[in-house]
Amino acid sequence: MDPADNDSAERRPVAGPGGADGSPDGDRDSVDRRPEADPGSDFRFSPRVNRAHEIAWRAWGDEAFAEARATGKPVLLAISAVWCHWCHVMDETSYSDPQVMAAIADGFVAVRVDNDRRPDVNRRYNMGGWPTIAFLTPAGEVLTGATYLPPDQLLTALARVGEYYVEHRLDPAVDDADAGAIAADTDTGALDEAVVTHIEPAGAGLVDAAGAAAVCRAVAALYDPRHGGLGGEPKFPQPEALGLLLAAGIRHDDERLLAMALHSLDAMAAGELRDGVEEGFFRYATRRDWSAPHYEKMLGDNARLALLYLNAFAFSGRTSYGEIARGVIEYLTTVLAAGDAPVFWGSQDADEHYYACDAAGRERVEVKPALDRTVFVDTNALSARALLRAATLFERSDLSQAGLATIDHLWDRGHGRRAMIHYLGGPIAGLLADQAEMAAALLDAYEVSGDRTYLARACLLADWALQHLRTRDGRFADRPQVLTADSGGARDAPLPVLEGGAEMADDLTRLAAFSGVPAYREEAARALAAYAPEAATAGPFAAAWALAVMRFVEHPTHIVVVGHRGDARSGALLRAAARVAEPLRSLQLLDPDADAEVIAREGYVVDDAGGAAAFVCLAGVCLAPTSDPARLAELVVRSARD
Repeated sequence: MDPADNDSAERRPVAGPGGADGSPDGDRDSVDRRPEADPGSDFRFSPRVNRAHEIAWRAWGDEAFAEARATGKPVLLAISAVWCHWCHVMDETSYSDPQVMAAIADGFVAVRVDNDRRPDVNRRYNMGGWPTIAFLTPAGEVLTGATYLPPDQLLTALARVGEYYVEHRLDPAVDDADAGAIAADTDTGALDEAVVTHIEPAGAGLVDAAGAAAVCRAVAALYDPRHGGLGGEPKFPQPEALGLLLAAGIRHDDERLLAMALHSLDAMAAGELRDGVEEGFFRYATRRDWSAPHYEKMLGDNARLALLYLNAFAFSGRTSYGEIARGVIEYLTTVLAAGDAPVFWGSQDADEHYYACDAAGRERVEVKPALDRTVFVDTNALSARALLRAATLFERSDLSQAGLATIDHLWDRGHGRRAMIHYLGGPIAGLLADQAEMAAALLDAYEVSGDRTYLARACLLADWALQHLRTRDGRFADRPQVLTADSGGARDAPLPVLEGGAEMADDLTRLAAFSGVPAYREEAARALAAYAPEAATAGPFAAAWALAVMRFVEHPTHIVVVGHRGDARSGALLRAAARVAEPLRSLQLLDPDADAEVIAREGYVVDDAGGAAAFVCLAGVCLAPTSDPARLAELVVRSARD
């Protein structure tokens, strides 16, 4: 898998102006801040004073590479992120240095890419960190690259790359041998060879529970028994991997795995990773004990952590996890809430000085940490899922309405004729992560509301992904062959990816249960089997795959409520079903008016005409129905035991 996907990019920040440990400089982060970036702009720069915006940056696409071919210049690709401290330092130092600016203008076509807005470009060209500096041929092949470079080192790199390219540009291809030669020739001690990931086609096979068990063991082997979490320092929350330990511990009655998960949740919440004033979690901690965090807050990370703590609350009954989850939800619905629409901004900038203050001190700070006012579909869909889960567990109809409103807004503004776009108002459509996360949110909305419109929309996205993102061996590519915006570059071929593909496979398994269409389950099996060789070596980054395999193989409890939508008796059964402490359970409402054919076909007979009843089913076998919400949980326990 691509190293750029696992957050290794900032695990060991290059030493620079922010301090030896890579932590942001408090003075630099708290003064001379510029206004927040225009969300409609192609380029976003450090929120502090800098001259990086004076460079003639081009957007990623065919036009920039055509210019490089016409002028005979190599491409300087800068991959940045609005939340990235060292990206800000790069803007304020290297890209604001007059000599660097002149050298770029004279010898390069400068292209700037936002990591969050173009994750497909980042996946293909990241040099192992943010910021990334990649030197490319006009054909998009990598010559060499690096992460953060101070002005003097960047000047040296620009000179050496420029000299080499002038000598070799008569050969427009600049083959692999040339690329290796230039990487060696430009070695300044900070430049790295290009990170190139080649994934061989996976063989066909059967979906096997042993693969998921192996991933669980790999995750457990990384557990830190002293401080919780996985690995040493720096330490990332990794909610998917901890969620795997939690689900496997509960489902398999494995006290060891469960203890690992709960200890990690306790340690993360008690440490500096969690903002005790405004709630929410920071992106990661630079030290093993969850201290000295990097202070950016990401929407996707917080949505995943909210879901993790909500599930821990549901499965363990510990009220502390519910309170932590409430805090994260509060952060999402206040600080990151867009305000004029039921959606959320992408992230909040780091500011060590601000976050070191108590509540009173933060009130006195005139300029708050900047927000990335971009509405990303995938992380907003995750946030909607967290709202719906919280609504069920806390019996808050306002959160349910908010979650459904987010999903409706994303569909209305972000779905074209075929696929979801990546961010509202943006040109990029068809990325796998957006289709997978949105389909999952739609299925959650169907579970909560019983409205088959959500199920139909999830089917549309899954069908589109099967048609446009499926590879020959059964995996899913991260993007279609042609995006709605210019692509550019030589690495534009669709790239099979594990995490998004595993999530789509899980969506297909859920769709099969809800729709009764066996073809969806067959497609899920094909995908999960195809990913097995890659998952076997991916460690914690295969957690989503392992969870999808568990759902597929273990046939977790499927609860069907037969009753009229909006009826109080149906609602009471739905709420009780949604709160059962059963990981990976699925829930479906069948309305006698809208779903009469399905009810008759599946044999869900309700004795009380016009009443409501719940059926607890496992692997297609259902227990006798109940109309008593209190008895429903007992039946779930019984079905799991039997």
